[in-house]
Amino acid sequence: GFIDAHGHLAIMAQAAAMANLQPPPAGRITDMASLQTALRDWRAVNPTAPWIVGFGYDDTFLAEQRHPDRHDLDAVSADVPV
Repeated sequence: GFIDAHGHLAIMAQAAAMANLQPPPAGRITDMASLQTALRDWRAVNPTAPWIVGFGYDDTFLAEQRHPDRHDLDAVSADVPV
């Protein structure tokens, strides 16, 4: 059998249901444009989701060195909350 003394199964399942917004090497987010693309791509795969959600976001790795503002997020979707 398999015994996992310390697991994060619930976290992994939750992360699998969100857009990967991690910077390299775990992800591909390096700037605002790549963050927006990842969120749009997730939405295309999950068109009926009531929210567009992501995990692993870290503003310190973005080229712009800032958090996305409402204009950045509205550019992803104007009708579904991001």
